[in-house]
Amino acid sequence: MISNRNKPFSGLTKLFKVFYSQLSEHEMAEFNQWIDEPLIKSVVEKIRRVEYVPTIYKKEEPNKIRDFYYPSKIVSKSSKSSGQFFNTKLLADFEADRSIIIEGTVGQGKSILLRFLFINELNTYSSFPIFIELKDINKDEDLDSVILNKINSLGFRCSIELYKKLTEIGLFSFFLDGFDEVQHESRKKLMTEISELSSIIPSNKLIVSSRPENEIQRLAGFEIYKIKPLRKPEQVSFVKKLIECEPNSFQRTTLLKNLDSLPAKLREVLETPLVLTMFSMVYRREVKIPESYSDFYKKLFDTLVSEHDGLKVGYTRPTFSGFNADELKEVIEHISFSIRKKDDFDSNKESFLSVIRECLSDSCKNTALSEKVFEDIVKNTCIIQKDNHKYKYIHDSIINYFSASFIKNQADDKSSSQFYESSSVKWKKWKDVLNFLVEIDKIRFYENLYLPGIKNLFEKSKLPNQFVFTKNSAKDLFKNFHLYEVEMYDIDDKTVVTKELGIYFESVTSFVIDRHFVYLRSVTNNQRGQVNVKKISNDFYEIICSKISAADLTRTIREKGKFTNNTSFKAWTLPLNEVLGGAELDGKFLTLINKLPLDGIKEKYHEITKVIKKKEDAKEKGKFVV
Repeated sequence: MISNRNKPFSGLTKLFKVFYSQLSEHEMAEFNQWIDEPLIKSVVEKIRRVEYVPTIYKKEEPNKIRDFYYPSKIVSKSSKSSGQFFNTKLLADFEADRSIIIEGTVGQGKSILLRFLFINELNTYSSFPIFIELKDINKDEDLDSVILNKINSLGFRCSIELYKKLTEIGLFSFFLDGFDEVQHESRKKLMTEISELSSIIPSNKLIVSSRPENEIQRLAGFEIYKIKPLRKPEQVSFVKKLIECEPNSFQRTTLLKNLDSLPAKLREVLETPLVLTMFSMVYRREVKIPESYSDFYKKLFDTLVSEHDGLKVGYTRPTFSGFNADELKEVIEHISFSIRKKDDFDSNKESFLSVIRECLSDSCKNTALSEKVFEDIVKNTCIIQKDNHKYKYIHDSIINYFSASFIKNQADDKSSSQFYESSSVKWKKWKDVLNFLVEIDKIRFYENLYLPGIKNLFEKSKLPNQFVFTKNSAKDLFKNFHLYEVEMYDIDDKTVVTKELGIYFESVTSFVIDRHFVYLRSVTNNQRGQVNVKKISNDFYEIICSKISAADLTRTIREKGKFTNNTSFKAWTLPLNEVLGGAELDGKFLTLINKLPLDGIKEKYHEITKVIKKKEDAKEKGKFVV
């Protein structure tokens, strides 16, 4: 149980007296002033500043973490762990026998979790906690000096010798926040210093937060814990905690009702506290829940830009750039599309400013406003956040939505058709944008991309009564079936535990194939028009095994296939069409493909042709069509 947090200085006094007895006579003389209760009280008041942080939900003043914090569930990534997610309030909750890394993506709340643990460590008197924001460390400073300066700035006098002694005997616990925000040129040196500090302190007394797949995760002697995404039960509990102090009961009720009724396809967007908080800002007053991603993001933008924190109806927040909400949205759409077009984009501030200048110039707007526009996007809309010295959209779907909105708002049908023609070839790059366009730009999407894609699959002379794959489209379809071999092995002794040889389906050839053909245990044919290829995948594999021995198949996959080496498995994959010759695809395989149940595709095809025909008829009559 956490002790009375209003008087932690008395608990710290007792803690310091325990460690006092472990010091030499010279060290005791220096440490003696640490036991002065008025000084300890002053130190604690300074430490408690870590507990107050600004939030996007209520920006007017810093909020106490305890008032809005919803416990993050975490799990150890170690192969020896139980794999069970658990809530943590204290360092003692970690069953690690070494130092700890908390791993989380943008907006998952890793810094808030670290601060929460820090304050609770202070309240339990288990150690004297030190909180360091790693991004603030100058490249010329070393970690020990930064920590020592922190201790002295709190009011305690501490020499380097006393600091090292107190560290070794376990008085301190260290909370190092945001390794991913450290400049790249400083990371190698800082990693060495963190590793050295970890090696001399007791277990569980050093904890670092970072994004996934960073250099710090490669350090030996650390236990890595990842934060669990918020699923539906956690989303409801999180929002209840967030709005428990909301004075308007109607808003509380409305928001929880909206969240409970949210379509499943939108839930994955709300899996981080940051985006879920934004949802709460929008839908605490909206009676109608969003039916699609596009509906959600449109209302989100309107709330963030047009209304002050979604609370003051009719209040229009002034922008840094002077643009009104519509103008700013137009610029953001253009910027998002321009970034999305690039194959590689270095998302630092200068790269963003360069794109903003280009977009302002293309729109005949003042390029001198680029800095102000950047401030609007980061500070007013909050859809882009600083992370690891880069600026990133808080969720990938946001840049995809604004890119799609930019394409949809192009009045020129010729420009639109050129995009769709290009995206049919580069569909993987544009897949997530296309999934928005099917919602907000239906007619042009169907006419320029979707219908041509359907027609390319089947013999045109037999449409619309019969849907028969052509030989060429069948060969294209085969490129999506892959043979694989996997070896699972024990992480510790590297011995192979299991082997598996089989076939799987991964769409690689077209957007239409990706949208309709799936490999699932069970799926109804009319579920989004999907066609389940699991059965014919198994049939293919049986035919292949009747032609090629398992040994020859394994050798072929290993010689020609793509190799993947992971911490717990090795895998080889090879497209099916590279194993079988073209002639063999004309026989049993083609017959099996043409037996696939295509009712969902047929229904979609007839629906689309009716929509296109209606548009053409309206155009002939001179009617405006949207």
